[in-house]
Amino acid sequence: MPSSPQPRSLVRFAVFFLLFLGLERGSGAHAGTCPPPCVCFGELVDCGRVKRGRIPDTIPEWTVQLDLSHNKLQVLDGNLFSRLPHLKELKLNHNKLEAIPDLGPYASNITTLILSNGVCIFRANNRISGISEERLRPFASLESLDLSSNKIVEIKTSSFPALPLKNFYALRFVGVT
Repeated sequence: MPSSPQPRSLVRFAVFFLLFLGLERGSGAHAGTCPPPCVCFGELVDCGRVKRGRIPDTIPEWTVQLDLSHNKLQVLDGNLFSRLPHLKELKLNHNKLEAIPDLGPYASNITTLILSNGVCIFRANNRISGISEERLRPFASLESLDLSSNKIVEIKTSSFPALPLKNFYALRFVGVT
């Protein structure tokens, strides 16, 4: 006697539901260590748009890409980044940062740093007004730097240590000397 198609479709629905639930809450080998309310997928920890004015107390050590954009952040605790030896890409756009943050001892591993303010006038935006060599020196591997649409008035070539920059976005600056 052939089995009824109804139980099979119910099992199929249950499997798809569980897969969807796994994607929604984070998936992959590190899903169990994803800090709420962030979403994790592969080596990405997405804590963007949390809007609590601060980020979770702990970010998993395995994090390679970290999105902290749209969070009204004014300062960052460098100790948080001292536990992220694998971090390569950091998105800090659309916050209230006034300076390039200290990202701790592994800053030299970061290849992409996004600090742009963007074009959304209703968002909390970064307010970086200057660039100093001291702040950029730790980023020895930095290939992409986005500082566009901040409050930077002047960029001096002496502000940049020897960096392997391939992409530098600095739109809407008043003067470059």
